[in-house]
Formats: sequence, C-alpha cells, structure tokens
Amino acid sequence: MAGERFIYIGDEDLRGVVPGPDRPWIRRRNVTHMGRTVKMTATVSKAGDHLYCARCVQVEMACEGRTVDEALGRLRRALERHFQDRPLPPLPPEEPMVVPIEIRVPV
Repeated sequence: MAGERFIYIGDEDLRGVVPGPDRPWIRRRNVTHMGRTVKMTATVSKAGDHLYCARCVQVEMACEGRTVDEALGRLRRALERHFQDRPLPPLPPEEPMVVPIEIRVPV
C-alpha cells in the first residue's frame, strides 16, 4: 500500500519484540541469504569501562559492544545490512595497514 512505513528487523535484533496485530509497522527481513564474502578491516578500541568500539576502515561505520566480540559482531551485521541495498565501494587490492601515529598539539 502506498505511504506505508515499516521497520525491518532481523531475528538477532528482536529482543522480545515480534510482529503482531499490536505492532503492524514491524516486518521481518531475512538477512541470512548473503552472496560472496568480502574481507574488510576493523579497528577496536576501548570506549569506556565496559564498552568497546569497532570501526570499519573502508566504510565510515562504527558499533559498540560490552566485549570485543560483541562490538565486532554488531559491526559485521550493520555492514551486511548496509550493503544489502548499496553497492560495495572500490576496495584496495591490499589490506590497509593500521598503525599508531603521534601528533603535536598546543598545550
């Protein structure tokens, strides 16, 4: 129907919320039928006492989690959903190097 708005969610995001007569705006989307595997680079840094932030180097995207694995899993799912509707950007033929750098800032 024209003008209908839906929130699409995958099973891993349900957290007890399921489609039903009291939630007609929710529809499930099967996110498990992905095509080829693409290798990307993520960096993970501590973002608080019990929080980690995983960032994708090739795409401006970041996700947080209570553990490194949780943050990386959320980033992986977010990237997969992102590329369901968009083409992949041109990826460099070699993996990027992730290195620390030092800079000078005014005191």
